[in-house]
Amino acid sequence: MKLMDNLRGLTLVEVLAAIVLLGIIFIIAASAFPQMTKMNAATETKQDTMADARMELTTLLGRSTDFSVNPFNPIQLGDQPDSKYDLVPPDAGCDDCTAWERTEPATEKSPARKYRLQIWNEPDYPGNYDSPSLYRIKVTATDLNNKSASSAYGYLEVPADAATKE
Repeated sequence: MKLMDNLRGLTLVEVLAAIVLLGIIFIIAASAFPQMTKMNAATETKQDTMADARMELTTLLGRSTDFSVNPFNPIQLGDQPDSKYDLVPPDAGCDDCTAWERTEPATEKSPARKYRLQIWNEPDYPGNYDSPSLYRIKVTATDLNNKSASSAYGYLEVPADAATKE
């Protein structure tokens, strides 16, 4: 019986303090979810632009026979007008390369993208009579809605006799 006399329970102040602490913890936890959603969306956009840049680079490298005539001519990837790259003036980002750009309009499945193609003017490996010259190539895909950009790098094989710039 003496044990029952010492048990008093929780006071109103203790219950209110516990509720306030639980409320603060809940608010902190709830504020993390929108941040995670925003970060997931940014990561998804970055992955999409990275995949697009790699796909564009793969397409360009697959057409490397077209470059063997002259790798510095404007490039047409398909029959659509928006698949043509247009020469752009050099910028501070690349003094020793030639750059082209094209914009792809938005579709139901993908947002509008801008592609920038850069081919370095001097080969990293000059090649010789039986091996091609290797020119560094960079493709940057930019999501025009989110301003997220990703780049893919590779080497363009150009026969040594075709590696002269017009």
